[in-house]
Amino acid sequence: MSEFVLHKPSYHEVSAALESHLKDCFESVKCSITDCPDLSDTPFCLTLKGLCGKGTICDVGSFDYLLPVPKTDRHYDLLDVFKSAGITVGAVIGAGAGPFFLTGSNSEMVINISSENGKVSKNSSLLGSYDKENNKPLITKADNTKFALLGQMYMCEGKSGPVIELCVSGRIRDGKLDAMIREALHKKYGHLSSSVGLGGVIIQEKGKSLYHVLPEFSQEPIDSNEKLRNWIKMFEMESPVISVGIVVSHDPVSCFYYSLLQVCLTY
Repeated sequence: MSEFVLHKPSYHEVSAALESHLKDCFESVKCSITDCPDLSDTPFCLTLKGLCGKGTICDVGSFDYLLPVPKTDRHYDLLDVFKSAGITVGAVIGAGAGPFFLTGSNSEMVINISSENGKVSKNSSLLGSYDKENNKPLITKADNTKFALLGQMYMCEGKSGPVIELCVSGRIRDGKLDAMIREALHKKYGHLSSSVGLGGVIIQEKGKSLYHVLPEFSQEPIDSNEKLRNWIKMFEMESPVISVGIVVSHDPVSCFYYSLLQVCLTY
């Protein structure tokens, strides 16, 4: 395990960097500092109330364990991630690969779980898999703390406190919102030896979105964009859509919504 101390600029500085870049991506952009809403309430329904308290980005495994050939011996446990981060009472949100070695099928995982003293206090994580027979995504509730291959997540004590609220509308440029946010962070902080990270939740209130679901592991190496496009399954989703995850300005190894982070752990 490697641990990196991230650069922690002021909320106002990050807010200004986001607003400056995203104004070229959306017609309307507003960034402000506000008290975090209760994220355990609707529409978010997370296992944490706030995003503050020992904010930590955890990067477990690697996409190299998924592509071009899956390394099916890479098994992990979210309770071990809590222990590594030194958080005895808190929650974690993010994305990962589901525990195919337990469920019998490949899946993606929406991580949404809280823990207290080494035990699960609430598990609202979801698994997204591909229903080949009906050609549609299948969603099931996770009943354990295991995952595989990789996971990118934000962990904290779930306390209330100030956060950055980002509101955008009227897209004027193609691309993914998380990628645009990363562009903004990289433009401002990419020259630094320490990275800047954000973690939190996004709600899309209007419109449609295109999301992918992983089918069963490919029988041949996925070593080109064409093979990847042919393998992965894409589906359109109606709003509202809730997303959780992290964004990091650049990789801390090579130099590399809304609570600023202090520590980055990588496995």
